[in-house]
Amino acid sequence: MSELLGPRRPTREARGTPLSPAVLDAVIWGLGHPSAPVRWNCLDLLDTHPDVRAISEMARLLDDPVPRVRWHAVHALTCDACKGQQPVATAAV
Repeated sequence: MSELLGPRRPTREARGTPLSPAVLDAVIWGLGHPSAPVRWNCLDLLDTHPDVRAISEMARLLDDPVPRVRWHAVHALTCDACKGQQPVATAAV
């Protein structure tokens, strides 16, 4: 993740900022990874950097076999407090 994201900014400052296309693609790919910690961490990143292009993949994790991943999928999809002040990035129309 650190290679994709570069130097870490304080969480509050970074919340709501859009992910680059390469990072977003990697994180969406990670949502389907066989490792539960990878799926959880991808959800964690999308929780604070939401993007509508990831919603359907995040929703699939509502049925994940790992309870911690399921819980974080619910949280990442519904918690507005974690999203910051920026609007959710949307796909170009």
